[in-house]
Amino acid sequence: GSLQSADYWKIRHNADDHRLIFEDFSNTSSYVEKFSIGQDGNAKFSGNVSLGQEKGATATDTQLSIYGGEGKSAILELLADNSDDTSDYSRIIKDTDGSLNFQFHTGSAWSNYLGLSSTVATFSGYVSIKDSQYLYIGDGNDLGLLHNGSHSYINNSTGNFYLKQNSSGASIVFHTMFSGSSQAVFEITDAGIYQGLGTTQFHG
Repeated sequence: GSLQSADYWKIRHNADDHRLIFEDFSNTSSYVEKFSIGQDGNAKFSGNVSLGQEKGATATDTQLSIYGGEGKSAILELLADNSDDTSDYSRIIKDTDGSLNFQFHTGSAWSNYLGLSSTVATFSGYVSIKDSQYLYIGDGNDLGLLHNGSHSYINNSTGNFYLKQNSSGASIVFHTMFSGSSQAVFEITDAGIYQGLGTTQFHG
């Protein structure tokens, strides 16, 4: 069939920065950059990049590999909201020490918010879990922590449950709301048991 204006492509070399630029003749009656590659090997796309086969095709493994040079990290940088300010920046780094770090930009520098090694996950802030969802500890979900929106539970399903104070001269102190404020009502010290507020009742 006949060629339309939208069917035109142009490949040109930009002498200013030595990039090879692929342009499409758009409906605005001008050529628009769609893809470019520079002498340094960096490539820039103006749209999405799809990997793998179309939906419904025979399933195969798909891999995207990012290689850092000798002694250098591999970095995947993500920029949202047209990247018009540095708070839109985040990135994932596979560092030279083997760790995997998730970072965001604070406006002046990059800061870790999650770091992963072969055995440890380190968060820069708190971990939030929704109501009625357990935080499990142990290979068989042996210890579970739960808040259901009204009450909180510690559930141990394997072996004994130990509450240990290993700090010399320190106590185990139980607090509750008393007369409008959180106060110590029961304390276990290295000298014995101290009952602070209210009345003491033992059964059995």
